[in-house]
Amino acid sequence: MSILPVKAQQPAVYNSDMNILRFADYLLRDSDFLRASIEYKRLENSPLWGDSLILRTGVALMNADKYEEAGYLFRSVSSREYEPHADYYYRYGNLLSPGSMPPPRGLSEYALSDQPVFLRLKYLTFAVMNINHDAPVKAEVFSEQNRKNFLRITAHNASPDYRSPLAAALFSTVLPGSGKIYTGFYGDGFVSLLMTGLMTYLSWDNFKSENNIRGWIFGGLAAFFYAGNIYGSYISAEVYNNNKDEEIQRLIDEMLYSDEIRNPEGLEVIK
Repeated sequence: MSILPVKAQQPAVYNSDMNILRFADYLLRDSDFLRASIEYKRLENSPLWGDSLILRTGVALMNADKYEEAGYLFRSVSSREYEPHADYYYRYGNLLSPGSMPPPRGLSEYALSDQPVFLRLKYLTFAVMNINHDAPVKAEVFSEQNRKNFLRITAHNASPDYRSPLAAALFSTVLPGSGKIYTGFYGDGFVSLLMTGLMTYLSWDNFKSENNIRGWIFGGLAAFFYAGNIYGSYISAEVYNNNKDEEIQRLIDEMLYSDEIRNPEGLEVIK
């Protein structure tokens, strides 16, 4: 039996609207967002194109970092069934990349919804914006891990655990290495104290023995280690603060990309 007729039909079958949709949905589930958005957009002139597909395309584009294009799609959703989804993902995308979305159409009624799914995004937005009122109460809408992260973020925002670079430098001016110990670099602090103290002692010992050349050499080294210890302590405080900021950003990212925020129950784009 000839298989040519079957082969001739294959391109049409593969490129049917339903197969394109199934493939795009598969790519979206597999987190291949850019390819998913390309496949969805092939259906723009299809009878299947509607708010459901517009929403999925927007989510794929948003996750592919094409926020402006995604934002316009979210704004075009108008049906009562999918408007909450579009409103949620518009705000979620704006939280992922502030300022990248086009201006909103206007505040949706869902923005003030008391449903937990909207409250989680709303409270996370407040935390990122450093609005920390009633954090323990707000934390209750999150799952256990996100609750812990949320409380750590809001606690940091309310009272940042930073180290003063000037204080670190001053501490090391008085006692070499103490500024680095203050910023948590204990090993570096003890090394600074040891090296500065050792060079100072060797300089003093050689001057005492009237070996002035060696005294000046070790004295120069002592001055070098002393100055380096002060500068290093200042820098260590900046490093400490940067590490704290990165830690808080990591917690925010963990929350943003967790399932209950990224693909919340009740607002799944693929059902």
